[in-house]
Amino acid sequence: MSNEIGNYARHAQYWDWSGYDRSDEHEYWRKYAEKYGKNVLIPMCAWGETGAYMAERGINVTAFDITPEMICEGKKRYGSLPNLRLFDGDVRDFRFDIQPVDFCYSMDFGHILSIDEIKKALVCINNHLRDGGCLVVETGLRAPDAKSDYHPPETFYPMKQTYPGVKVWKTGETRNDAATGRCYISQTFYSEDENGNVESFDHAFYLQSYYREEWLSAFKECGFDVIGEYGGREIESWQSGGDGFRIFEAVKSTKAPAQKDVSKLNLSHININLKNDMDYVLERHCRINYACDTPWARAVSYEDYQANWFANSSQRDGFLSSLADSVKDTRTIAEILKTDSGDIVAYFWAPFHGEDDNFIWADVQDLYVEEAYRNSGVAAYLMTYAENSARKNGAKVIRSGTGCENTISQKLHAKNGYYQYRYEYEKVLVQEINNK
Repeated sequence: MSNEIGNYARHAQYWDWSGYDRSDEHEYWRKYAEKYGKNVLIPMCAWGETGAYMAERGINVTAFDITPEMICEGKKRYGSLPNLRLFDGDVRDFRFDIQPVDFCYSMDFGHILSIDEIKKALVCINNHLRDGGCLVVETGLRAPDAKSDYHPPETFYPMKQTYPGVKVWKTGETRNDAATGRCYISQTFYSEDENGNVESFDHAFYLQSYYREEWLSAFKECGFDVIGEYGGREIESWQSGGDGFRIFEAVKSTKAPAQKDVSKLNLSHININLKNDMDYVLERHCRINYACDTPWARAVSYEDYQANWFANSSQRDGFLSSLADSVKDTRTIAEILKTDSGDIVAYFWAPFHGEDDNFIWADVQDLYVEEAYRNSGVAAYLMTYAENSARKNGAKVIRSGTGCENTISQKLHAKNGYYQYRYEYEKVLVQEINNK
């Protein structure tokens, strides 16, 4: 999410420090999920305890968290459960090769620090839900008449000590800022061993709240229909003016989500900086490869494909070398598109070829549009942008390729007047295929 979410990496080994029995909460979410089906997605899952509870009761669960230490601890405890998959992942930008899920829930959207980031998360979740699948968000609401307040430091002890030979406790203070809708939390966690040695670490972060209207607008824009609003887990009808807590029950709309208009995005074309943008470009290139690869290469999940691709230094470094060489040519398009607010919209790479001036051609190698900006004309805009650049630089033709199963890309090319002028063939000769 951001380094402003606090020290969850250090928290991971002590995540169940409070000694509370959370069985009732786990059962609440299991029952909620089963109203919609047996396929569940849980973002920001920490260890994934609720997912493990569901998996033990026959529900198929994919759970993920942005803190790798949390997922590592979760795998130590629950990694053997056959119905549970635990992944590292950012709720604002994730992609799992899974069957469309029936149900998703989160109580942690306060860690997402802007409404634009909220929308990115909602789009990613929407893309993993089946039509009519449900998302439940429990969150604090920002009230127009809220007052700032401060809760001075106090000490918190667990219901019972849960770690053999170790005593744990917390201290913390809280400040609510009405002007920004933020709740600032500053904690220190302590652990004391049997010899009286005390270790501690700080855990400071803030939670962002949003107005009800912002939530409703975001749901609509991102392809959800809100079918229920509740003031507590009793699932009673919400009455306005309550304590600021809200449960939104939203389903994936069968109508097309509201689309952004590319002409109104005010896009900036920023040349790729290989040092600063390398991680982003590598990940997007890998996603493009997966979408365009052979059916047998794509028989594995994207997570496995990604791990194998990044582990193969020759293909990773080969791509970076080709990209670096191409940008030495001033004609090459190697850009990241951003909005005025700095939101990344797309990545595009198109080098030029041909030593003979009689036949220069441009080659669209990579085109990736971020999920929040798809179906808005960005891809078609980039293809036209590349054509205009190719003409300006003397190219006779522009070429572009895609995979045999990437029907979305195929339709884009056909719509933009591209002709399929050749076929590529591949025959499997060995049982195991390395990713390209």
